[in-house]
Amino acid sequence: MSILVAVAAQAAGDGAALLAFKAAAIGGGHHNHNRLLPFVEVEQHQRWRLLQLGGGQGNIPASIGRLLHLQALDLSYNTFTGELPANLSFCASSLLLLNLRHNQLHGRIPVQLGQKLTNLRKLSLRTNSFTGDIPVSLDNMSLLNYLDLGTNQLEGPIPPQLGSMGDLRFLYLFENNLSGQLPSSLYNLSMLQALVVANNSLSGTIPSNIGDRLHNIENLDFAVNQFHGTIPPSLSNLSAITNLQLSTNSFVGHVPSAFGRLKGLVILYLEGTSWKQMTRRGGIHHSASKLQPASATDSSQ
Repeated sequence: MSILVAVAAQAAGDGAALLAFKAAAIGGGHHNHNRLLPFVEVEQHQRWRLLQLGGGQGNIPASIGRLLHLQALDLSYNTFTGELPANLSFCASSLLLLNLRHNQLHGRIPVQLGQKLTNLRKLSLRTNSFTGDIPVSLDNMSLLNYLDLGTNQLEGPIPPQLGSMGDLRFLYLFENNLSGQLPSSLYNLSMLQALVVANNSLSGTIPSNIGDRLHNIENLDFAVNQFHGTIPPSLSNLSAITNLQLSTNSFVGHVPSAFGRLKGLVILYLEGTSWKQMTRRGGIHHSASKLQPASATDSSQ
């Protein structure tokens, strides 16, 4: 069943475009072709700002590009297929939120998204079948604070340009086919609260000063990759961290005893590394009673 929600604003309406979208996405209904939903009524002078839809299937209708004043588009948890329509970027000047997670979309992420949707604050394409690389153009979304591309089939390196998105707080790239080293520019995102890149083919080492750069990080998940080297003691400076997952990599050496200073740490997942076990003298032993194991994606939902 569909759900359409409108937040009214002044000026002429987009009702015709919405009706076209509804008819293409879920069909026009049995006898209600000229109505959006019985409880959704707007005057002709009003514009539609928020669109949420359930029960959608097939391709995302091209008529979505006619909703020129849309601020939030949520088509998550549907069965939409095909590629993203190129004219989605026509909503450029107004769109703040785009949520397409949990569909069956495929193809490359359009370069136009980054070039046109420059006012976007939240973008989620999680759990689809997007392929190709992450568009460098996404760095044009300078106001973006939430980027979720997890559980797709993206490949290639992570663009270092993402490190220029200074407002970014949540970055989810897990469960793709990404390779290469994690760009050092990502460690300059001082507002970042979650960096989740688990289940890829990323390599390289963790920088020795990571704990002095990601001051606000709460969720750091590098599990199931090809990282190597030793664990930097500076990680113990991440005072806000609650979830640290480094399992199934090729780290060597000891787990720093300074981890015992991480009072807020709830999840510490190291299984499958080559680290030597901590002795009872290590700080981790004394705070281990509050730690919980977790799967690589538990904290990225």
